[in-house]
Amino acid sequence: MAIANKGNRQFRKIPLWNALFWFVLWLFSVWNNYQWANSAGNSFSWDIVFSWSFPYYMVMVLLGPVIYLLYGKWKSQSYPRQILKHLFPAILLGLVHQLALNVFFAIFSAAAKTTPQFSISELIQARYDIGFIFSINGFLFYWLCLGLIFLADLYQRHRQNERANMELQTALSKAKFETLQSQLQPHFLFNTFNSLAMMARQQKHKEVVNMIALVSNLLRETLSLGDQQQVPLDKELSLVNHYLDIEQVRFRDRLTVTQEIAEDTKAFQVPVLFLQPIVENAFQHGISKTETAAKLEIKTLIKESSLLISISNSGPTLPTDWKLESHLSIGLSNVLQRLDHAFGESYTLALSNLEDGSGVITKITLPIE
Repeated sequence: MAIANKGNRQFRKIPLWNALFWFVLWLFSVWNNYQWANSAGNSFSWDIVFSWSFPYYMVMVLLGPVIYLLYGKWKSQSYPRQILKHLFPAILLGLVHQLALNVFFAIFSAAAKTTPQFSISELIQARYDIGFIFSINGFLFYWLCLGLIFLADLYQRHRQNERANMELQTALSKAKFETLQSQLQPHFLFNTFNSLAMMARQQKHKEVVNMIALVSNLLRETLSLGDQQQVPLDKELSLVNHYLDIEQVRFRDRLTVTQEIAEDTKAFQVPVLFLQPIVENAFQHGISKTETAAKLEIKTLIKESSLLISISNSGPTLPTDWKLESHLSIGLSNVLQRLDHAFGESYTLALSNLEDGSGVITKITLPIE
């Protein structure tokens, strides 16, 4: 079995943006202290900047990746549940933030150097006696940091959606072109005109007219899609049926087409023109390779919050070492690209041999949101 399943990339730059924000905030604080000292006629204290102002903000630089990981872990849950989940880490960060400040102050501040009679633990305790407010700051800093990560994530997802829509529009235009191109390939025209010639020689004028009408309908339906990116499954199957009508004329009684389409699947939105390349692949590599009776079967159903689509065809089976990634045609490659844009990592497309060895089955699983 060969399976294709693509995923979205992680937003790895968000912690760096968060670190940059706190570093810039620290520089702004240093500048404010400098301006205040000048206006008040006091000397600027580098000791305060290093022992107090620096750790006050840099602790958030160090803890930012932890908050980012927690955000990524819980962001798929509802907002009220996320708030409850983050409450305990926020309280803990407030205490850690204050402890880090006090330890840094006790080791590097001028007080630690000029009052050696006080131990580090006594200096830390003294800071705790007057520093509860700073644990509140750490608590608030957690939510500020979380908000920054949320906004950065939201912005990146917006940009990603914009890029995906642009790529999807390009892929749609390409798909329409490739569909028309595949229908106008020499082998397609040859088979169609050969069928028309045979029916004309047999004076089957009604069948000839019908065949021409079928080709015309297929081309007209494809061109009428406009800029639609998604269509109901029922519409997509209608396009496939135009193609099958032509193949039915070509193969006559040798081809049997059966469809089991669940009623509750027909309204499901799918990428436009994604089934026809799969059906064409079934004819090109399966049905057209056999001289005996041929079968094509299409089934759809909803199971466990997923839309399941299967397309099975009679014909040669896949070799044991066959891999989808190594045998992607232009049509199948385009199908995977558009499924990736539409469903991210939540879809699967797999090709495998039928259990009775009579052919190949393509299985597609799409999420129902």
